[in-house]
Amino acid sequence: VTGQGDLAFRVTRWQADADWDYRLLLTLKQARLQLPWATGPARTLERLAGQIYLDPRHLQIKNLLGHEAGTTITLNGLVARTADPPSGRLDVMLRDLPLDERLRDNLPPEWRTLFDVYAPSGDVDFSMSLRSTADGQWRPFDSVLTARGCRVRHARFPYPLEQVTGTLTQQGPSRDLVVSVDA
Repeated sequence: VTGQGDLAFRVTRWQADADWDYRLLLTLKQARLQLPWATGPARTLERLAGQIYLDPRHLQIKNLLGHEAGTTITLNGLVARTADPPSGRLDVMLRDLPLDERLRDNLPPEWRTLFDVYAPSGDVDFSMSLRSTADGQWRPFDSVLTARGCRVRHARFPYPLEQVTGTLTQQGPSRDLVVSVDA
């Protein structure tokens, strides 16, 4: 991580045997974050800006906005640190995400198969909430993929669908999708 921002913090302890109490607010104005990636070269988020708040009970992320190539990523969330394992919710939004090989290579294996069968191309918007479960897992809820002028061509039916617009919506935690598209 490299960047510029403002850091405000307070650290107190009222008695020698008491726990430390702290509050930290990091306001990023212009940062760059490089993330290692298991399936290829590191990913880099540029022009990262937003706020991160931390205290003994919570981690809160407010309007953390970053860019990778032409894709814009926004993150908001609140994680309770007092629970074991930590619990909470993270809302993720991706704008102008290209449906390309880079995306395909980072999908779970069963989704890669779907990607190969339908051969989508174009740019989409994607939003989802990640919520913690009682066993400490983070699961997607209420995901929405919005296609704007995409193209799909099934492997066994070589006639492409052009100008695909509409949404694929996951309601709650189910794996079922509500599909509403035009082409």
